[in-house]
Amino acid sequence: MFLLESMGYDTGVDVDALIAARAILAEALLHEALYAHVPDAGLPKGFAYADGRTPSAPQPEGCLLGEAQ
Repeated sequence: MFLLESMGYDTGVDVDALIAARAILAEALLHEALYAHVPDAGLPKGFAYADGRTPSAPQPEGCLLGEAQ
């Protein structure tokens, strides 16, 4: 989904809401592995939805500055 949005395809999926939902799942399923890298790495600097919106989800510290973690 993230890849498609970053390529300009409007998926209709709200990345902010998806990241928030994953946080709730991670809290509820402590011993289950959740596979996704965007919530941990953050969205790339300059990311915008295909429809032009910018994300509002909080990013990991340093992510929007382009600094390596």
